[in-house]
Amino acid sequence: MTDVDFEADLQGFEDAQSRARRGFLGAAAILEALDIESLLFLPSLRMMLSPNAIWDDGAGPDAALAHQIRSSINRHTRAADVLGMMLRDAMLTRRDAESALRTASGALPVRAQRTLVDDAVALSDPRRADLLRLAFLLVATHALSDPTDCATASRSLNLVPPPLHRDRSMMNSVLSQIVPMLSASDVDGLGRAVGHAASIFAVPDEHRLPTAGAVELVHGTSDLTLVRLNPHSLHLACKLSGLPAPEPA
Repeated sequence: MTDVDFEADLQGFEDAQSRARRGFLGAAAILEALDIESLLFLPSLRMMLSPNAIWDDGAGPDAALAHQIRSSINRHTRAADVLGMMLRDAMLTRRDAESALRTASGALPVRAQRTLVDDAVALSDPRRADLLRLAFLLVATHALSDPTDCATASRSLNLVPPPLHRDRSMMNSVLSQIVPMLSASDVDGLGRAVGHAASIFAVPDEHRLPTAGAVELVHGTSDLTLVRLNPHSLHLACKLSGLPAPEPA
């Protein structure tokens, strides 16, 4: 195979991937996932590696867990890049794409987390702010699907991209190190924050997906999204870590 043939095959593969993603998701669903990845997931992961108000004496995660967190940051940086490309592709047919995106509402979980964290910061309570970031990160790992693996997604078969299994495992390790350090009141507060975050992620798509004013970002936005909370796996993760577990609906 010549270099030209290889480049042509590679381009054909990338085009096929792009068509598969475009056929599965609409711009609103892509924008929501991009918001969550960029403004909730990645900042919260980086917080876990930075001095924060959660770890006792600023010790931070042990070496093995720090490696898992850095690997997760790399995966989600890639996911955000993929989502950005998917969004540009999905908006190609709209002449008003730029203004539609500029006026679009942000993802509901991101807006909810920002409001709660801002309130905690205003009350000079950095520990509560960081516990809120941790709570929303935990729930996100049980809600978000992998945007880099849409090739087998099918609306007609109700098949969605795979869950974030590696991130769920990592968060189990995070909680196993953090929860024993917390006071009883902090454990209770973190549990309540997880329950509140879960209720936000569980809001039905028609009330949760971003819109540009009262108009869908793209007509015919897919009824399948990358956000699908699994309350059962979240309940189990909380129970195993010693957190008050939100009951699955």
